[in-house]
Amino acid sequence: MPSTPTRPAAWRLTFSYQGDEVHLEQKEKLTMVAPGSDPTEGYQGQTGYWVELRDTAGNVLYRVILHDPMPQYVEGHDKSGVHTHAAIRERRGTFSVIVPALPQATAISFYGTDEPPVEPVGSRVMEQTRPATPRIGTNAAREMATSTLQATRP
Repeated sequence: MPSTPTRPAAWRLTFSYQGDEVHLEQKEKLTMVAPGSDPTEGYQGQTGYWVELRDTAGNVLYRVILHDPMPQYVEGHDKSGVHTHAAIRERRGTFSVIVPALPQATAISFYGTDEPPVEPVGSRVMEQTRPATPRIGTNAAREMATSTLQATRP
């Protein structure tokens, strides 16, 4: 007898943040195919942001790299069309990530790199003469939030 195909399943994970505090706010089950995994090994000590799914033994089953989900600066254009960059005074908000609903996944972890304090951007001339200190984090990412998946199984 042929097997019945299963419908693809994924989780939409919604995180909230205020400063460097991050919390998983919502887990929503979806019928869809999630994006493929980024490498699940060999990235220890790297900077950046990502979400991992782990099994009960702590093995990474899936990893998705994120592009600055908690920005400290916004970009825009002034009335004359010149590109501008402005510091965000209060860093807070939400972001969502789609991950596959893997049956063996029991834990979700969000990793991020601590950011240096926000600095005013100033004029283009001021920016060109500013000391070459980074405006992004340069230390290894750390686990900023973790949660279980068991309570959300259908």
